[in-house]
Amino acid sequence: MAAQHTTYDDVFRTILNDCRDLIHPLLNEIFGEHYSGREPIHFGTNEHFMNQQHGQGDKRITDSSFTVSGIVLIRYHLECQSTGDATMDRRMFEYDSQIALDNSEKLDDSLVLSFPKSAVLFLRQTAGTPDNMQIRLKLHNTQKEVTLEIPILSIVNYTTDELFQKNLLILLPFHLFYYEKQFPKMEQDTAQRGHLREIYSNIRLRLEEMARQGTITEYTCRTILDLSRRIAESLCQKYDNIRKEIISIMGGEILEYEAKTILNEGKKQGWILGRESGLAEGHKSGLAEGRKSGLAEGHKSGLAEGLSTGRMTTYLELVKEGILNIKDAARRIPMDEAELQNLLNK
Repeated sequence: MAAQHTTYDDVFRTILNDCRDLIHPLLNEIFGEHYSGREPIHFGTNEHFMNQQHGQGDKRITDSSFTVSGIVLIRYHLECQSTGDATMDRRMFEYDSQIALDNSEKLDDSLVLSFPKSAVLFLRQTAGTPDNMQIRLKLHNTQKEVTLEIPILSIVNYTTDELFQKNLLILLPFHLFYYEKQFPKMEQDTAQRGHLREIYSNIRLRLEEMARQGTITEYTCRTILDLSRRIAESLCQKYDNIRKEIISIMGGEILEYEAKTILNEGKKQGWILGRESGLAEGHKSGLAEGRKSGLAEGHKSGLAEGLSTGRMTTYLELVKEGILNIKDAARRIPMDEAELQNLLNK
């Protein structure tokens, strides 16, 4: 079961990081925002050291923490859960309070903590799944009570048509959960599997048409298809007939494939070259050159620079943007991971 949870978490983090243009409609749906889709999204580190008594720290990994730059800068925190559990509200408060501490401000004699807008996405729904979580803070000094509301979105509540109509393409890899309760019958019934095949063939056709029209990129289309296959591999382990049907439609590699590798390497090298030169054009040309060559001269140039303040800033930004993880950044600088984490927390 733990392996499945890891799979679903990986898919969620992958589509958030690789298809950021799909995040805005999700925020509009959950929080009632009005993003156009052009607002920049910046990811922070997903590793947080939970401060405890006696100076001890417990490392926790959140699914996603990021900011959206609109009229005002807003931080969000999303968690993806396969099923509910009694500790979810506690964990959300731990994550959110630590995110607030990590991004705290000191104004005069006051410590200002800005909690993120948080939500939980459930892959399954039971009779006891609430519409939102409430965390009540009792402030005895002022006799006041503050309620933190965390909305819950149940992915299985959305039909295929609703996902396309609301542009919630980011949820498509998890759409198979919508049919999970029908799996035992589908596995034995050819007609029911045929209906499922028609649904997923239609999903693929609609995505490919959107890519042809330029509504989404070919890369986004490919990513959604590949991640849908990844979910089918995990969710249908006991249902070979269903799994084979879905995989035959979605096709392709899982999570890692050539286009993604080139794009990610291009992002890394473009950021390094652009940031270290301190020139906007350097960033653009470095990114373009990185995408073309993948690992060529941009890679050698980026790593050939000495250990400078500019270089340190570059890798800190790469980690904050979600392009590099702490382990890779620490290795490239080089620096101890704990020391790098302390710099990120400042």
